[in-house]
Amino acid sequence: MERWMEKDSVLRIVSVFLAVLLWIFVMGEERTPETQVKLEPILIETYNVPPGLAVVSMEPDTTGVLVKGKHSAVSNITRNDITASVNLRNVTPGEHTYFIDFTFPRDIQLVDRNPEQVSVVVEEVTSKDFGIDLQVVGEPHPLYQVDSIAFEPPTVTVTGAKSLVNRVERVVGLIDIQGRSSMIEEQVVVRAVDAKGSTVPGVMVSPERVLTTVNIVQKPPIREFPVTVRLEGELPEGYVIRDVEVDPHSVRLQGDEKDLKNVSSVDTKAIDISNATETIEIETEMIIPRGTSLVAPELNTIRIIIYIEPEN
Repeated sequence: MERWMEKDSVLRIVSVFLAVLLWIFVMGEERTPETQVKLEPILIETYNVPPGLAVVSMEPDTTGVLVKGKHSAVSNITRNDITASVNLRNVTPGEHTYFIDFTFPRDIQLVDRNPEQVSVVVEEVTSKDFGIDLQVVGEPHPLYQVDSIAFEPPTVTVTGAKSLVNRVERVVGLIDIQGRSSMIEEQVVVRAVDAKGSTVPGVMVSPERVLTTVNIVQKPPIREFPVTVRLEGELPEGYVIRDVEVDPHSVRLQGDEKDLKNVSSVDTKAIDISNATETIEIETEMIIPRGTSLVAPELNTIRIIIYIEPEN
């Protein structure tokens, strides 16, 4: 019996001690001065935008707040714990001013906010289809070349506020072919850009990835051949050709091996020298053998000088 009473007395003392500690803690919290914290920038969000409308701009797009609370409540708070938003329910196209709504964690109070209003511009949504402009980076293996490029789907749709869609000049994608020697199939991310090549914000491209096929094939064989000047007609009696200059004097052809084997030289179009009594300077084209093509098509024009003099 005495042991039980002693045990009960100990429990009573411990309980009183814990109660005193709890009272001290609570009174300490109540007497602790509130702490203020400034948080910025906080991104402003919009919601409840009616179907068929889109936000073109919002000025400003961030805000800041001054909050207060007990030190234990505000010591670990960050700007990510606070939500700033604008409710655009029933908004119509045009420019509007809205108060910003804030939500805070428990035991936090708002002291001040700056700014407390935003200006929002809303427009009707529109869509437009675009082809794809592929920007190729690098060069294939030296013995290979790009034969063709295809997209699936071949076009994409850009959707957004009318003024933003009107800024879109083209839709571009990027693919790297450096050193490649075989066909490439790749899902390429595409983006809408303006006339300066800068990404247009606030628009959606659908689909945002397109299957891009770059067909890379081996280059045909290349051979170099001399240029032969074809002349027709006869010089008057007593005149002779002293020399013929050709620029360029040779050209490179590409084609199947079997076709190149049948070529010994590349002829110019015929030049008539009938009745010529002085030097002829002329530009003419070449006759490219069947089954071949010039490696540099811009060199198809040949400059020829035919030196004609009296015969001694």
